Amino acid sequence: MWTRHVVQQTGQLTHGALRVGVFRTFADEGGPYAVLRLSVSGAERAQEVTMRPGDVTELEGIGDLLLLATEPSTPERRGSVRLALEFPDDATAGSGIDLGAAHG
Repeated sequence: MWTRHVVQQTGQLTHGALRVGVFRTFADEGGPYAVLRLSVSGAERAQEVTMRPGDVTELEGIGDLLLLATEPSTPERRGSVRLALEFPDDATAGSGIDLGAAHG
């Protein structure tokens, strides 16, 4: 089951042991994109992924992260993203999750 969330730039979404931080939101000739930081409680460091709307990042042992939309930052306001997360059997409840296979 997919759950949908809106997160502002510099904000984060937490689900169980998984944290998704919105580090940057931009737009270029290819359209809008976001730089996200993915981490799991107890991990030594976060993994940074760049995603465009429609991209899916597979989180091995966790589920999938789909970027639905990106609103780039402007001088007047922070950007934001719309995300969908899918977690089979609430896999993020544990702490032994490996983000090594995540890709953007």
